[in-house]
Amino acid sequence: MEFHFSRLFPAWLKSQRLSLAVSAYQVGKLLLIGSTEDGRVSIFDRSFPRCMGISLTQNGFFVSTLAHLWEFSDFGADHAVTGGYDTAYVPLKTHLVGDVDIHDVCTTSDNSPLFVVTRYNCIAGLSDTRNFEVKWTPPFIDKIAAEDRCHLNGLAIDEEGARLVTGLKMSNVSDGWRRKRSGNGFLMDVQSNKILLSDLHMPHSPRLHDGKAYFLESGRGTLCSMDLETQKVQNICAFPGFPRGLAFHGRYAIVGVSRERSGSGGFGDLPLQAKLQDDGIEQACGIFVINLLTGDIEHSIEFSQGVDELFDVCPLPGVRQPMAYGTNLDDLRLIVKPTIGSQYSTK
Repeated sequence: MEFHFSRLFPAWLKSQRLSLAVSAYQVGKLLLIGSTEDGRVSIFDRSFPRCMGISLTQNGFFVSTLAHLWEFSDFGADHAVTGGYDTAYVPLKTHLVGDVDIHDVCTTSDNSPLFVVTRYNCIAGLSDTRNFEVKWTPPFIDKIAAEDRCHLNGLAIDEEGARLVTGLKMSNVSDGWRRKRSGNGFLMDVQSNKILLSDLHMPHSPRLHDGKAYFLESGRGTLCSMDLETQKVQNICAFPGFPRGLAFHGRYAIVGVSRERSGSGGFGDLPLQAKLQDDGIEQACGIFVINLLTGDIEHSIEFSQGVDELFDVCPLPGVRQPMAYGTNLDDLRLIVKPTIGSQYSTK
């Protein structure tokens, strides 16, 4: 894996006391990006097949993989390997959801996950007796079936639960979204079942922040905001690639950007390709930090080799240089950290 970064990117991470969890699903990597004490960028990676949605929890984060939803817990610096790491994330819990193509994951107020099950066109939660529990489907979907009809992909929540979703086409037939990818995407309000925006170019990553809705119109390469009352849309920033994965930290938006996948047909039917070609811009894969007050890209880290596609990015506040354990039992069997009960006494 080769990467380069803007001059002030590590200083920004360190000043914010912030690190980032990033999913690179194409190569099956969970990347933890932080900074060292002496101001260098630190990237720690673990292999998880098809890791995609990431969501912060009370003491760690959720991440979806090929057939599981994992919950990582922060075990602190005492359990970290040598190298200056100040936090060790341990895969403490897992739930078998099956190969259902989970995309976005969100954490509710009771620290439980809601997630988009793209293959089944629904929002779901965990179940004690089944792989998952269906919570909602778009009103144009007439059946719970493993057919990926509309390519539901993005989810934003508020204090009442699921609020916004994105999808690529309002289709009710198997793989219907693939027949024309561009210009059929939608942003929908889950609580009212109302389509807020349509005719979008491959939208992803809806989010709520400071009273506004944000989303990535990936097929145009842009970050957009929408006033929830007037539904007026504003273009904030454009990227040198396919944006997917959006998070916020104060006045900053943090966006993942991908290069086109080799042999996939690329961006040929998307406005993004024409724009990049007309402007003579080379495609990039990386993380871009945007100042929402100006719309400027202030910091970035780009992968030149080893990673072409990202799915999600999740800020880890209060963590400078994180590492994580994988699922190897030989590594995990001696990682033990008990909780001391309130009634426990040594007397």
